[in-house]
Amino acid sequence: MKKEHSARWEKTEKKIIDSAMRFISDQKKTDITVTDICKDANINKTTFYEHYQNIDSLYFALEKDYLKEIELLYPLGEKTPFTSDFFIPLLTYVKENHVIVRRVINHYYNYESDELNEICKKFYYAGFEKCNISNKTKMKYSFIFYSSGRVACIRHWIENGFTETPEEMSEILFNCLPDALK
Repeated sequence: MKKEHSARWEKTEKKIIDSAMRFISDQKKTDITVTDICKDANINKTTFYEHYQNIDSLYFALEKDYLKEIELLYPLGEKTPFTSDFFIPLLTYVKENHVIVRRVINHYYNYESDELNEICKKFYYAGFEKCNISNKTKMKYSFIFYSSGRVACIRHWIENGFTETPEEMSEILFNCLPDALK
């Protein structure tokens, strides 16, 4: 929906995103509407719809930005990267951006389509292949099982106020990996 990127357009975009983030961080309000965003950002609905098709497209854009930032943390290399500190950058990012991460994993997470899984899948499948495990069905179900557990652990970590450090959580997630990937 983005038509031009003038200074005015960018300012309005920031107002919409800031408003959405305020509502997302307010755990008491679960159903956020375009009207809520418009009132809070002091814009009219026509202006909102110049930027986004609906509230879901706003959340989708926020999720995309979040995933782009995470992807930058994990460029795919030659070597299987799984070590006990592999997840520290991700977990540090999650802790620093827990408002949007909580929204994404609580309301939009789907192991089949989650782009974060696509990032992780690159490493996971590469690790299996380096261990000469080529059964695609086994790899697929193993990955689904692990991904669901990873997300559940991160969700629990967020909901319990980050009682473990990112380093401790990275060690926990690493120890849950199949031995073939270590």
